[in-house]
Amino acid sequence: MITWCLKLLLAIVCVLLPALPVHAEEAGVPAIMLQYDEQEPGTDVYPLRILVSDKYLRIDEGQDTGDFILMDRAGRRVYSIDHDEQTLLVLDYHAVEADLPEDLVLSAVQAPDLAAPKIQGRQAVNNRYLANDEPCLQTVTVPGLLDKAVTALAEYAGILAARELQILDKVPAAVQTPCYLARHVYAPAWHLQDGLPLQEWDAAGYRRSLVNFAASVEVPAALFRLPAGYEELRLN
Repeated sequence: MITWCLKLLLAIVCVLLPALPVHAEEAGVPAIMLQYDEQEPGTDVYPLRILVSDKYLRIDEGQDTGDFILMDRAGRRVYSIDHDEQTLLVLDYHAVEADLPEDLVLSAVQAPDLAAPKIQGRQAVNNRYLANDEPCLQTVTVPGLLDKAVTALAEYAGILAARELQILDKVPAAVQTPCYLARHVYAPAWHLQDGLPLQEWDAAGYRRSLVNFAASVEVPAALFRLPAGYEELRLN
């Protein structure tokens, strides 16, 4: 069952808080904006902003001038920008042929939440994802909402998973649980096939909750550019 706080969250999202205005001289690139509150095991809650354009995906903490991650969607390349160190960490996509192992069985339990308010006419769905019957992740998703953003998130997850697969022989066997292999290696976009996540969580303490979104905003083109003069470091 969906919690009362999530019902409140959905009601807030339905209102669609307006995006912050951008000065006309800075406007330039249409984008989808997602704003989440995120928490990882052992950390406090922090803001997470995701901007998706036709060419790029940017992830930051809501500050235009802060550190950020930028994905070149056509080039299938991810950059991690650190302003203090003035570095660009570059991750290229390397295709690796790998089928889902026969001993890794994925399943999902899903149920529409009829008590939750609809978002743009779409009903939220509760999802539980399991690997070899081990609970891995729970989400609340809205199928068909902001599909372009969902596609970009799946592309990003795929690049990271290809890297994990490339270095899998270096990952300790104890870490390679069914859930690790499912979520980070063989099925990274597993949950995204069911729509835009409004909320994600797992038993280890990971949490992500959508607090606002905008289907179309104009953001400065500079947000999708790499800083000049930074040292480039590559993950091979």
